[in-house]
Amino acid sequence: MPEVNTTKPVGLGPNQQLWVGALRSGKYTQTRGALHNVETGGMCCLGVASKLFLTNGGVRSFIGYYLYDGHHTLAPDYVAEKLCLYDEYGSANKGNSLIGLNDSGVSFAEIADLVEENPTHYFSSAK
Repeated sequence: MPEVNTTKPVGLGPNQQLWVGALRSGKYTQTRGALHNVETGGMCCLGVASKLFLTNGGVRSFIGYYLYDGHHTLAPDYVAEKLCLYDEYGSANKGNSLIGLNDSGVSFAEIADLVEENPTHYFSSAK
C-alpha cells in the first residue's frame, strides 16, 4: 500500500477531475454492492471510474455483474493507478472509503464533494 501523503495536493489532477465530473454528470445510475450491475445498469462510484479509465477491453458479464479486469466489487489496479487511490477500497482509512460511502447511500454528488474537500484522504497525489 502506498505511503499516506500528509501534504495536501493543490486541487485535483486531470484524471481525478474527469472522474468527479462524471459522478456529477447525471449520466450514471448509482447502485450498491458491485462496480456495475448488469440487470439495472447501475454503477458504484468506483465502477464509474472503472468504465472511464478502462483501456484494454477487460470487461465481461458474470452472474449479474460486469467484471472489470476480474473485479466486481473492488477497484481494479488500473483505477487505483489512474486516480492515485491509496487502495482498492478508495481510501487510506477503510471506515470512510469510497466503497463504504457509496454502499451506505451517499450520492454521487456528495461523494464528489467529499473527494474535492478531502483529496488527501483518498489520493496519494494529484493525477
